[in-house]
Amino acid sequence: IDKRRTTFMKMRLISPHSDTAVALKKKDSKDLRHTKFLPSHIELRRISNFIYGNKTALISLNKQVPTGTIIEDPDIVHAMTLYFESLWLHSTEQ
Repeated sequence: IDKRRTTFMKMRLISPHSDTAVALKKKDSKDLRHTKFLPSHIELRRISNFIYGNKTALISLNKQVPTGTIIEDPDIVHAMTLYFESLWLHSTEQ
């Protein structure tokens, strides 16, 4: 977060509604972030997806076997961006 702030890199975050996510949202402007919450009927379990430049990172925070992969492919980045934008449109500020 500190490195992102020093380079003025903004980010958007979609998260399930939780106490941790609400605490993060309270610091959005300070941390150059815009947080939205997933609708309650959408359950993404322990998964993170980062899209940056021509790459996407998929990370599973499974407690037994955490897994991550970085994919550098413009077509996959495009597909993951569409996925993110769709979730963003259906997510809420509260």
